Amino acid sequence: MITARDEHDTLTEDELVAQCVVLLVGGHETTTFALGNAVYRLLADHSLWESLPHIPVETAVEELLRYDSPFQSLSRRASVDFELEGEVIAAGDTLWLWIAAANHDPAQFNAPERIELRREENRHLSFGLGPHFCLGAALARLELQTAISMLRRRFPRLRLESEATDWKRDGAIRGPQSLLVTTA
Repeated sequence: MITARDEHDTLTEDELVAQCVVLLVGGHETTTFALGNAVYRLLADHSLWESLPHIPVETAVEELLRYDSPFQSLSRRASVDFELEGEVIAAGDTLWLWIAAANHDPAQFNAPERIELRREENRHLSFGLGPHFCLGAALARLELQTAISMLRRRFPRLRLESEATDWKRDGAIRGPQSLLVTTA
């Protein structure tokens, strides 16, 4: 990005700083919340936690991301006038796209309100789509797979100390503020 700014003049200083902020937040807070959401869901239904050693962690992580994505929504500005299901959207209108709702669409997912850690057809939108696909998706997946595998292996008796969890909702991002667990 610095080369793009300094040598190619394709990024301004403000754009460079804005991209750094997006990468920092996107690379830290969303992954932290994804892990918290996943661990909460696994421990809230103990049968899910117990089934983990028998399921490919890659498949389980994709389902946990689908079921409870840390990034719940995003906004886009319409660049042209268009009609969507009878609604006229004018150029310049702001649209709120609810990733959380799309990830629970019964037209896309069989039994979307149920966590199925073995779900194979899992085209969730937790990392976006197309030109807005998350730059750090591969790293986030690897971090989640590693953390969940290690937690399960090192703490097989891990339990929620309390299901009462403080959730942070900061605009489009959602996850546990804290997650109290025990091995007792």
